[in-house]
Amino acid sequence: AGTAVAMLCLALDMVRNRGLYQGSLQDRNNLVYSLISTAQDAITSWIASKSNWSPLFDLLTSAWPVWEVLSELACVDSDRACATRSALRCFNAVERRTVS
Repeated sequence: AGTAVAMLCLALDMVRNRGLYQGSLQDRNNLVYSLISTAQDAITSWIASKSNWSPLFDLLTSAWPVWEVLSELACVDSDRACATRSALRCFNAVERRTVS
């Protein structure tokens, strides 16, 4: 889980401090996409190395901040940059106002 957290933290730094985001899933050369994908591969490989369900339980109860970093990368509002887009103010055309 440590490797995954490290990759996700690097992706979060790219999103928050360098203005990058994932963009299209077809863009395999995108750094944020590559870091998130590598984190996913690290978790998948670690789980596959075990013969039972214990790694899934360990992942859910891990002291590593996997879930916290994932929540920071998630898109929750238009004021904060996230993994799939930059920070922007979304506009609701029907109500003619920005969405927060």
